[in-house]
Amino acid sequence: MKQQILASDECPFGCSTSESALHLAVLCPRSATIFQLLGLNVSNFQTMSDLFTIGKISCLPDKKNAWDLVLIAIMWNIWIARNRKVFDDHNIPPVVVARQCRETLKLWSCRLKNNEKQAVDHWIEDWRD
Repeated sequence: MKQQILASDECPFGCSTSESALHLAVLCPRSATIFQLLGLNVSNFQTMSDLFTIGKISCLPDKKNAWDLVLIAIMWNIWIARNRKVFDDHNIPPVVVARQCRETLKLWSCRLKNNEKQAVDHWIEDWRD
C-alpha cells in the first residue's frame, strides 16, 4: 500500500483552500454536500462552536438529545473519507459518506440511554434514502 505525505495544507478535495477543522467540517463544498444529503444546512455556521450551539438550538425537540452524537458521527465519517482520499487516493462519494453516517449512528445507538436512543432513531428515520 502506497501512502502519501501531504506537501501542503491545501484541501485534498481540490478546493484550493487551506484545510482547517472548520474548512473540513463545513466550509468545504464536499462536506456541505454531505450535510445537505442528511437534510442539514450548515452554510451559516462560521465557527466550530456554531455547529454545536446553533445546530442544537435549531433541532426539533425530539432530536435535540442526540445532536452532539449526530454531529460527531457526521464529522467522524467526513474525517474517514478525507483520510481515504489523502492516504489511499480513494474518493468516497458524498452519498456513501452520508449512508455511513446512518450506519455509524445505528452502531453507536446500542450504548445510549433510552431518551438518546429515541432521538437517534428519529435522525436515522429522517435520513432514509
